[in-house]
Amino acid sequence: GKHLRKIKCKRKYFVKYFVVSLILMILACLLMMCCRQGIYNMMSHIYTMTYKEFCFHVMGFMSLWKVLIIQFALAPAIAMFWAEKTHEKLDDLDDEYDNRRL
Repeated sequence: GKHLRKIKCKRKYFVKYFVVSLILMILACLLMMCCRQGIYNMMSHIYTMTYKEFCFHVMGFMSLWKVLIIQFALAPAIAMFWAEKTHEKLDDLDDEYDNRRL
């Protein structure tokens, strides 16, 4: 009852968090694909770096971002999904046991 509702609420939160994070990452990737040279020109005025270094840092950042999205959004969503299914099975077993006792 109460625990299952909490688990469902947490699962929905993590799924929404994952979807929003994924959309933001895709938009950032599209922005980098379309405006890479312009962004590099702005960054090169602030930091002294070559275009190759800039590309290396961008790819590192995007890779780290992807790992963090998976670690902190997708993995908990999957864990909450499994916990929800386990709780539902336990509730069904308890209901069957109570019905047999009566």
